[in-house]
Amino acid sequence: MANKVSDEIKDQYLRVSFKLDLETSHLSFVPTDHPSFVKIVKMGKETITLMLNEIKRNSNCNVHWRFLAICEITKKEGIELVVIPEESAGCVEEMRHLYLAWGQKHGFMSI
Repeated sequence: MANKVSDEIKDQYLRVSFKLDLETSHLSFVPTDHPSFVKIVKMGKETITLMLNEIKRNSNCNVHWRFLAICEITKKEGIELVVIPEESAGCVEEMRHLYLAWGQKHGFMSI
């Protein structure tokens, strides 16, 4: 069963992630010191479920900052990191599948 996310965290995440997408959609990368990125990381592991659900539902969403935020949060929380084989690095669709499988394995999302 996937982690339950509070309505407060969900609402806050949706506002902040929308702002981050809006302010960085023209960039090829998202600076990790961007105030909205920092807020999402500080929200903690509850946001992992939200990000994975976005990645699952919409392959066109800005997955790069979501991948990076998940890595930052897992490091901060002491959770096993997503393992990306060297041959998959940079291949967004393969990385997307690896993150989703990792999320299922660690209980952040259901099948």
